[in-house]
Amino acid sequence: LTSGVAVITAAHDGTLLGTTVAAVIPLAEDPATVLVAMNKASSTLAGVLAARSFVVNILAEDQGWVARQFAGKGEKFTGIGFRTCSRTGAPILDGALASVSCVLDSDSDAGSHIALVGRGVGATTDEGRPLTYFRGSFGRWDRLREHDTYDQVRSLVLRREVPVGEDLVVAELAERLDARPDDVL
Repeated sequence: LTSGVAVITAAHDGTLLGTTVAAVIPLAEDPATVLVAMNKASSTLAGVLAARSFVVNILAEDQGWVARQFAGKGEKFTGIGFRTCSRTGAPILDGALASVSCVLDSDSDAGSHIALVGRGVGATTDEGRPLTYFRGSFGRWDRLREHDTYDQVRSLVLRREVPVGEDLVVAELAERLDARPDDVL
């Protein structure tokens, strides 16, 4: 599955917490409610549960480095600009495409994860496109289609299902792959 990438942030007892997640689902509009799946092994989880609040920071397409930093160990906020949410005290990351500040309504066991249900108490939006996660890599939505077409063309070449030593006819190849001609280029 392809998913958007978000960083969940919280603040508890003067400590800033954050982790990268790929499982955020809008559940309802009224009241605004989101579901976030956090790994039980996450060092951020205990802080979110104790604070009973968090911010979902939806990352923009140029923030792959932010996703990697929050996915790792160590000081996650080094070099990261943010402002503090007045409703939750949690960090809202600079450059995020959008953010939803939430109060934790419930949490439940979900195997290796804990499902957090948060009620939105504030939100921000900005212009841009989201960062995505697919097959272990961060990318852009429009680039996923191009990468898929590239993989299909590469497979045809390696299986010698296209003429060797001859020019490829882009329109024919696009039709064969049910792709857009500009993705085949």
